[in-house]
Amino acid sequence: MDLEKIPRFPISIEGYTFHVGTANELSAALDVLQGQHDRIVLEQLGPHLADIIGDSAGLMATLRSLSQPDQLYLVKTIGGRLAGIVQTARRMSNIFAMLSSAEVENQFLATLGHDGLHYLVKNAQDLSDTLEWLYGKSDTKVLKLFGSDRLKQIIRSGADLSLVLNMLDAASGQRVLMDLLGWDHVVELIRNGNELAQTLRATPSQIGTHLIATMSQEQLIHIIGNEQDWAYLWERLEPAEARAIAKKLNIKDYAA
Repeated sequence: MDLEKIPRFPISIEGYTFHVGTANELSAALDVLQGQHDRIVLEQLGPHLADIIGDSAGLMATLRSLSQPDQLYLVKTIGGRLAGIVQTARRMSNIFAMLSSAEVENQFLATLGHDGLHYLVKNAQDLSDTLEWLYGKSDTKVLKLFGSDRLKQIIRSGADLSLVLNMLDAASGQRVLMDLLGWDHVVELIRNGNELAQTLRATPSQIGTHLIATMSQEQLIHIIGNEQDWAYLWERLEPAEARAIAKKLNIKDYAA
């Protein structure tokens, strides 16, 4: 990159004017100002901020130099170019890991919207990465932004399902995901006893027993499939789940 050819934009503070063209220059200027004129800097650069920041590394460097209110302002100002700057779900996860505010995360998600998230999140690993560092109920916001149809495109197997479930709050997010996918569809995702065990391990027994209750006896027998899968599954069941499976399979001599 030829630094001499980079466009630079003027900032005037208390009679002094300097020029900024890269994220490193912007974050250095913000650090020197120590928060006293950050909003003035952002407002003056306004429509050029996305070009100056450039990519996810530049965005992280800039966000680190700002207070929470100015982080909110920056994300709103970048607007529809945010997804192109972030580039990948893993880089978005790194940004969320650095942020310490649920409000900023929520603004980030709102600015991305359905289209931005669709652009960044292409599979279950991407969705898991996105959810990993979210605060509070931000995870349910992400799920609802995607919606049922898109989630079904992203989560294609029981392994995908357990990967995502492990990143969700058991009291709220997991239930929202299951409801959006549809419990009957969740049963169809689970291909074998290993995937059933992974799904049950990722959820509390209330969700696990509900899932088992959704299955027919024939579906459960088909999923478990063989003695090896049965042994793997049985060793990993919570007592309530073991009772539910025993009841579904009419195991008369089972004792909890």
